[in-house]
Amino acid sequence: MTFIAPKNSFVFDEKLQNLLQIFGGKAKIVGGAVRDLILKIQVQDIDIATEYTPQHTIDLCNKSNIRTIPTGIKHGTITAIIDKKYYEITTLRADVETFSRAAKVEFGKDWVADAQRRDFTMNALYLNIDGTLFDPLSGYDDVIHKRVKFIGDIGARIQEDYLRILRYFRFCAQLNAPIHIVTLYIIARHINGLRQLSCERVWSELQKILNCPYATTVLPAMAEIGIFQMLGIGVPYSISSQNTAQLNTLEKLFFHFIWHKEDASRISHQLRLSTQQKDALTLWAHNVWQLRTAPSIQHARKLLYYTDAENYEAILKLAALRWHWELTPTLLNLPTTYPIPKKPFSAAQFMAQGLNGKALGEALHCAELQWIDHDFKV
Repeated sequence: MTFIAPKNSFVFDEKLQNLLQIFGGKAKIVGGAVRDLILKIQVQDIDIATEYTPQHTIDLCNKSNIRTIPTGIKHGTITAIIDKKYYEITTLRADVETFSRAAKVEFGKDWVADAQRRDFTMNALYLNIDGTLFDPLSGYDDVIHKRVKFIGDIGARIQEDYLRILRYFRFCAQLNAPIHIVTLYIIARHINGLRQLSCERVWSELQKILNCPYATTVLPAMAEIGIFQMLGIGVPYSISSQNTAQLNTLEKLFFHFIWHKEDASRISHQLRLSTQQKDALTLWAHNVWQLRTAPSIQHARKLLYYTDAENYEAILKLAALRWHWELTPTLLNLPTTYPIPKKPFSAAQFMAQGLNGKALGEALHCAELQWIDHDFKV
């Protein structure tokens, strides 16, 4: 089957066309942008492959007054910037020696060799300046039939970069593609390599998986072969197919993996989450556990008072999903209809009565509790 990029696609954007033209037919659009165009998914980043060396690429861009940054020049990559739009341009490469991400490569002019060193056939797709497809490894057929296939020896591809294990499941979750049993078996034999990955790379890829439309179709397989345990995240508490589209990424992480405050602490450490993210997960764990039924308006007001609008909304959404109760608009919209009240008393009032030190603190705390228990009325 053949594919030609539609005339109204990003391929024929004037800036991109002008950039490709300076290479005189020695450059093509490659990878995810091509894949996503075929899938009719919004294209994010545009990568370009070229036969020219990085220095030759820089020289060509300079002659056309195109700014460049040597972002990964040792690996053959520079970034061209046109009107605040970034294009990564990489020289064709072939592996000479392979040892994880530090594989020794050499620059070349062989497009097939360049394709063979990529991860999946769906990412070894190239578009010429006229929008015609160059498909040396039959990746187009795999894309349209939603097949996520490693290129060549699966084990060898994984050992080059163990992140490809997570990327495999991410593409399956994005496309609702079936997980091939042989591929799963080979991945299972290599999961120890996940320990070599930085926490930042793991969290970045896990976020992408959680945000895929079919994330819950891959979580069981990932759990079955011990991926989450290997990453120190633990077995998912929930891998149900409930609609989690309303949740943001951190909320999805909580819904699937966090039940107790101890889970929040462990996962925050393993993924190197920020203090703000850890505090949010811990707060949610404390409150979601208690909200096994829909709260009364009075209880909801207390929750809003002790948290804030953002955490209040997250807690209610997560509790409703976990414990299967209906979240009404009245509850969800409470932060906009009920201003968080301010305490109608101050320390000065109690100090005027001769209280200070520990006694002052106890009096203030007792007064606040009584005020809250009376639905914020004196």
